[in-house]
Amino acid sequence: MNIATLQPEVWTLITNSLRKDRLGHAYLFEGERGTGKQEMALRMAQLIFCNQSNISEADCSCLECQRISSNNHPNVYSISPDGQSIKKEQIKFLQEEFQKKSIESGQKLYIINQADKMTASAANSLLKYLEEPFENTYIILLTSSIHQLLPTIISRCQVVSFRPLSKAEVIHQLIETGISSSKANLLANMTNSVEDARQLSQDEWFSEALGIVVRIFKTLHPNRKTGGSEIKNSEIATASMIVIQEDWIGHFKDRQQASQGLDILLYLFKGLLAKRLGNDENNALKGFEIDDEIAFGFSEMKLAEKLTRILEAKSKLQANTNQQLLLEQLVIRLQ
Repeated sequence: MNIATLQPEVWTLITNSLRKDRLGHAYLFEGERGTGKQEMALRMAQLIFCNQSNISEADCSCLECQRISSNNHPNVYSISPDGQSIKKEQIKFLQEEFQKKSIESGQKLYIINQADKMTASAANSLLKYLEEPFENTYIILLTSSIHQLLPTIISRCQVVSFRPLSKAEVIHQLIETGISSSKANLLANMTNSVEDARQLSQDEWFSEALGIVVRIFKTLHPNRKTGGSEIKNSEIATASMIVIQEDWIGHFKDRQQASQGLDILLYLFKGLLAKRLGNDENNALKGFEIDDEIAFGFSEMKLAEKLTRILEAKSKLQANTNQQLLLEQLVIRLQ
């Protein structure tokens, strides 16, 4: 991930601060998951400790940079939640490290991942450092939920906001990791976090879920023929019901999983509408063995109605609605 390209404003802010020797003692990197906060924190560490003289671009090949990349630098510390939270003992450990002399140089950098997960006692302990910082000691807090942090912590940090990645940027990053363009398009429609998308792409549950939704989608093909005659609506409904009863219900066990399934179905119908409108830039249906010519079996108005039906189902899913009944009603309305 080229973090300087993905977050140019943040990159410029940090490199300018280093160049002018105006680096703050505490930073709060806030933004959605997958926007590069962790990557930027590590690049900032490399800029601080790199042996090269060019501040605007750390060498990344020197020993200092390599040790930071491998999480093996003696003066760069990183902590994450222990279980569900960051505990007071973890912050106390950092405070003890603050007071020790650096092994190799006079600078130290501390990174606190998911800082919003600090317990109240941990957050209050951290305030002591923020109020009385040590010389040549820097701390970076990372969070995707800034509103969950104490106002007193926020006020003592330089807040740096990371902009959400565009869909095109997420797709590009995923393709660079070896994910097919069709699957990258799907994942980018489900999340704008590269990290979450990568996890989904490697998740066996998600791969099976994708197959189930594609099977339901294919049963809804209005022009599918067998034995030379067009399939009747009743036969389409029966085929869809079988997939729901035999596959969907056993696989999508809770509302969150069912919502993801509906997101996939929504994406496939969006692909049909894009094809119908002549907007095939990302070729949404490619790779899923779906005949994209079926798009022309629907009018644009009909496809828009189908998208509305799926969105309505997603909304009802959040209420105490029976999932199987909801899905059965949906496929009938999607014929």
